[in-house]
Formats: sequence, C-alpha cells, structure tokens
Amino acid sequence: MKRHKSRRPAFTLIELLVAVGIIAMLLGLVAISFPRFNEREQLTRAVDKLRTGLLTARLWAKRDQVVTGLEFAPTGGPYTSFIYVQQPLGKLIGTADPVAGQPKQATLNFSIGNLNLIIPSKDYLILDGDVPHLITTNTNPVQLASNINFNFTSQTPFRIVRSPQAISMQEEVVLKPDAGPDIDVAILKSDLTAGTIGNDQILFLPTGTILNAQNNKFILRVKQTLNDPGSPQEIADIFVDSLSGTNRYISPN
Repeated sequence: MKRHKSRRPAFTLIELLVAVGIIAMLLGLVAISFPRFNEREQLTRAVDKLRTGLLTARLWAKRDQVVTGLEFAPTGGPYTSFIYVQQPLGKLIGTADPVAGQPKQATLNFSIGNLNLIIPSKDYLILDGDVPHLITTNTNPVQLASNINFNFTSQTPFRIVRSPQAISMQEEVVLKPDAGPDIDVAILKSDLTAGTIGNDQILFLPTGTILNAQNNKFILRVKQTLNDPGSPQEIADIFVDSLSGTNRYISPN
C-alpha cells in the first residue's frame, strides 16, 4: 500500500500582504491613541493622589486626635501640589479684654499656656460667640486683621486656633509630572468658609468633620489642559463630605 504524505496548505502572497497591512494599521492606531491615553492616565493618577491624601489626613486626625489636613501650593491657586499639615499640640485659652479705642486689639490673659505664636501665620483668635479673627502680631495685646466684637463683656473667654504646620518627614506631593500636560486643582470657593481658616487648606477634626467647609462638604476640581490644542479640557470632580469620605466623578467631555 502506498502512503500519501499530507501537505499543509501555505499562505498565498496576497494573504500575507493583507495580514501585514492589517497589523500595520492596528499599530498605527495604537501609536496615535497612546499619547492621549497616557495623558488621561496622568489625570487619573493626580486624582488618585488627592483621594489618598484626603483619606490619609482624615485617618491621621483620628489617630493623633488633632486637626490634620492638606495645604496646597502655590497659595491662592491654581494648585499643583500639597503637603500634610497638623496643628501644634497644646491649647491656648483664657480670657480677653478690649483695648480702649482700638477695635482691632485685645489683651489676652492666659489660663493655660503662653503667647507663642509664629507670625506671619494663620493663627486665629476666637472669642466666645464671635467669628475667627486672624492674628497679625505675636505681642500682647494682639493685633487683629478685623474689628473684634466686644459688645458683650470684658473678660470674655477665648481660644486660639493654631495654624497647622507641615508634618516633618513628609515630602511634598506633586500632582503634575515633570513632562506632560498641565494639571491643576481648584477648590470651589462656594463650598469653603470664606474669610476664615485656610482657604488653601482642607482640615479635618478628629471626628472626621471638615473644619473649614460649609455644610461639611466641598468639591475639588482637577483640570488637565492637553497638549493637543483641539482637545477639550479634561475635568475630574472629587466630592468630599464628612460622612461618606471621597467620591470621584470624571466629566464626560
């Protein structure tokens, strides 16, 4: 009996050319879309850094039982980086007396601690029942940035809210990479308490409450300007509140 060898059919030249053409077309599409994909990934990484920073600050505030948060740079925005900050330990409390004829001065009588303020800073004097007043000197009587309300009595109880300071050994977290499109953050001012503590800061109390936000919530808007002039600006909103933590929403631009 004769044995017939089976032959494997080969590709024709036309089939090879078609396959090579399809592969080349796919590689071209990948090459075109990769820069845009990489730019979107930079926005995602910036959002993740912010969410991690907010969660870390909230956890540290509870762990250390002291006000902890993020401070953004540059001051006034748009923000491109942040550091972790925490209030110095120790309470500055006592009673305050008005200075005659000086609506921006008050003499402080300390029951605990001493007047040891760092000026310029964001230390605030809060009289019982009054709004925070920025302290502009470290002398006694203190000089204040706004007229103080002494319509009630002298010997008014006060407390000083210390300016949070950078936590040692914690490096600055940069949102924008060295190379790539611009990335910056805007804190929607309508959700932060205007004129009081830290318009460039987000501060958490040990209970998780946001110290300087109206209704205990605010929005961080992360904006990315792509290198392609024809591309729309990418926007990611981070909603933060005292109860549910952080949630992320990417706009469908």
